[in-house]
Amino acid sequence: MNYLGMMAPIHMDAIWFQTLQQELSAAAIPVRWQREGTHHITLIFINDDHCVDSLKQEFSKLLSTRKPVPLTIDKLDAFTTENGSTHIVCLTATRPSTEILELVKDVKTLADHLKVDYEKRPFKLHITLGRITAEAISIEALQSVLPKVYFPKSDYLLDDIQYKYQGSGQLIEKWDLR
Repeated sequence: MNYLGMMAPIHMDAIWFQTLQQELSAAAIPVRWQREGTHHITLIFINDDHCVDSLKQEFSKLLSTRKPVPLTIDKLDAFTTENGSTHIVCLTATRPSTEILELVKDVKTLADHLKVDYEKRPFKLHITLGRITAEAISIEALQSVLPKVYFPKSDYLLDDIQYKYQGSGQLIEKWDLR
């Protein structure tokens, strides 16, 4: 499996992030934190690897006309994955920019045109901060801890898009929208 994602400049030394780690630790919630420098917004998950070269070429064409994408992140949140096994602690935008929504739509249209097998679930804009096994805590208990952390609304101009293999994180291609 591979994915196309927009890199998000999340800094683990930020006060809000350190407070989040302290609050979850104090509540004995075992979190597997995302490594610094790997935070991203997944635009599409692709279920097979046979189309990597053709997608790389087509993504290059699509992204060559794009400008950096504005995004306001304003919420610390958590949700449970579709299979129910994992809770995701994340940042999200209550009002995603039209530019990012259009980009996701165009990427999926491209994948449809190429008859690529990709995950068809609705786009859920989020930046994963950490993962917790669902057996460790209920989502309600996890969400009750999050309001203790002040997250300052942050405006970003996202310009780094990466095409990677999931799991290993091996880079397939990278684009700079500046």
